[in-house]
Amino acid sequence: MVSTYFLANGYIGMAGFTGTNITGTSKRFEEHLINVWLHLLDNYPEAVVLDMGSNIGAYTLASRAMGNPVISVDANPQNHALLYNSLVLNGFDGNSVQILNAISDGHYEYHGADGDGTLLDSSSISNKKYSLNSMSSITIFDIFDNIYTDVDTFILKLDIQGFE
Repeated sequence: MVSTYFLANGYIGMAGFTGTNITGTSKRFEEHLINVWLHLLDNYPEAVVLDMGSNIGAYTLASRAMGNPVISVDANPQNHALLYNSLVLNGFDGNSVQILNAISDGHYEYHGADGDGTLLDSSSISNKKYSLNSMSSITIFDIFDNIYTDVDTFILKLDIQGFE
């Protein structure tokens, strides 16, 4: 469904990749970006990938296919379940870490999400229905301080709904 939307709206072949060997042609979601990602990972086989805002894990799965360890962070439990199943079914679960949390520049309390998945802080709460439980955000330094502390190279993929 998503890939069809991008194909129908001319997304494939954009961003200057037309005429190169990384042009998307198979109607896969963000294929040309994933191809660029795979070329990047090929240059850094020992790097740990930080997939911030992993969603259902397209970049996590591509990174694990290249052999890189991955730390995936996403605040949506349904996305985590789908990604976990994909990792297990592909035999990639051994060198992957999933963190169910929001990531931010500080430690903030979030109390659910509105209908489009945007996290709500305490100033946003009114009479809304929430799809997530309360959580405290983590920072990238929390990850660096607690996981893979002896790694020299990290590759960061950041997609956190406009909060980059």
